[in-house]
Amino acid sequence: MTGQCIEVLIEKSTFITFIAGINCEINIDECESNPCVNNATCVDGINNYTCNCQLGFTGRICETNIDDCEGQPCLNGGNCVDGINSYVCICEGTGFEGDHCEFNIDECAVGPCQNNATCSDLINDYNCTCFDGYGGKNCDQDISECMERPCQNEALCFERSNMSLYAPDMVAELPIDVRDVFDREFSYADAAGYVCSCMPGYEGKISFRDCFSPEFVSMSCLVLNIQVTIVK
Repeated sequence: MTGQCIEVLIEKSTFITFIAGINCEINIDECESNPCVNNATCVDGINNYTCNCQLGFTGRICETNIDDCEGQPCLNGGNCVDGINSYVCICEGTGFEGDHCEFNIDECAVGPCQNNATCSDLINDYNCTCFDGYGGKNCDQDISECMERPCQNEALCFERSNMSLYAPDMVAELPIDVRDVFDREFSYADAAGYVCSCMPGYEGKISFRDCFSPEFVSMSCLVLNIQVTIVK
């Protein structure tokens, strides 16, 4: 028996759009309009399509960049900058370094402390423990004890932190009453303070701010392992 084709009138609004051809034998390619973005690959279906996204993208047409910073990968206050399937941690100003700002920077590594001070590493900072007689953030300031003119009665003031006074040729030029203080190797541990070289008629112990007149004082004191006796 021979088949018979019967013409049927279908309203325009009900035409099925995913097929074409006189016999509806052609599948319409929904990928032809390039609906997928961000270099995604479009796979045609039946009245449908699928976008295979590149790494780092998601969404129906791969329109959304995945936020790789969402998991907070940066540590210790580092700033996360999202990329395409990647991120970068900006560690500047945190005191840390590394891909995730995970390593504490040793601020003491560059040797900021001077005058033989001890450096202690902190977070984004450091601390210098100065020997007595030195100050400042880096212990770079030699405290000038003689600046305030502590030696009285016209006595000469010599700072123990003055390295040049320990040179043998310089020691020979110093007044006799202070020569023994500098006739040794310089030591930061003993660099604090000053010594006074008294004018004739005055005496005093080395750590005093005075050179006393013998007629006013009678005493004995031990300073720097040197016995100094003041007799009335």
